[in-house]
Amino acid sequence: AQAFGARIVREGGEGIEDRLRYAFRICLCREPGAGELKNIKLIYEKLRKLCEANPEGSRKMHGKFSLAETPAGKLATWVIFSRVLLNLDEFISRS
Repeated sequence: AQAFGARIVREGGEGIEDRLRYAFRICLCREPGAGELKNIKLIYEKLRKLCEANPEGSRKMHGKFSLAETPAGKLATWVIFSRVLLNLDEFISRS
């Protein structure tokens, strides 16, 4: 999740919605529907507020994958958001 969060910031585009779509596409191999995009945007915003309120925890969240040009809270938000996507039933293969 730490590496994926950093990848989203590096390769996902400039805007939040571009990055949300990028992350969703990488994990689930499809574009999010309108309702899904709305929901993941709400999740992202809640995570962003939590990370901005806890700068010390945010610095610990991304571990060795810090990006010099990216504030700790912003990167931590993408790391936690990555964990959300990586834990979706649609992503996890079950037999």
